[in-house]
Amino acid sequence: MTGIITKAQTLLTVYPPLSIGVDTILLLRSRRKTMSMEITRDCRVLVRAPLQCPSSVVLAFVHSHESWITTHFLRASEHAKAHPDPDVLEKERLIALARKKLPDLTARYAAVMGVKAKSVKITSAQQRFGSCSSMNGICYSWRLMAYPDRAIEYVVVHELAHIRFKNHSKEFYAFVETILPDWRERAALLKL
Repeated sequence: MTGIITKAQTLLTVYPPLSIGVDTILLLRSRRKTMSMEITRDCRVLVRAPLQCPSSVVLAFVHSHESWITTHFLRASEHAKAHPDPDVLEKERLIALARKKLPDLTARYAAVMGVKAKSVKITSAQQRFGSCSSMNGICYSWRLMAYPDRAIEYVVVHELAHIRFKNHSKEFYAFVETILPDWRERAALLKL
């Protein structure tokens, strides 16, 4: 399908500016039918919209969700301040720590849970701390190592539970709870 635009990213000026001072948004147009919005890691408002959606409709969408933007923008700003990107030396330290600690921790909890991970990899993922593939390979972001041990253990158990349950059903969380009865408090540490 050469010659067909499937994605286009632009900056769009918001007028009047939002109450939190946002006066531009990132607009990503693609072959989709609905609009969505998110606050990026670098605290920018990103709107995803259909290719042919007029800018006026996008701006109306943004203004109609101003309270949502304010809440999530402030939360993202606090998170960015609490967890700034590490410098090169700190990043290398966290990667080394992840490579040393996470495979052993995964094996230990896998034995307790009666599951087996096919592999354990350390990634640079920014949007999630861990993932479990359909083939039971587990990936962890090295960024997880900046959090308390209790939170790290929760992510390990969470990903291992996906070997048995490929969803977030009640049964999935009941299984997690048999291993970590305080999983909710541990998960909350990841949101600080």
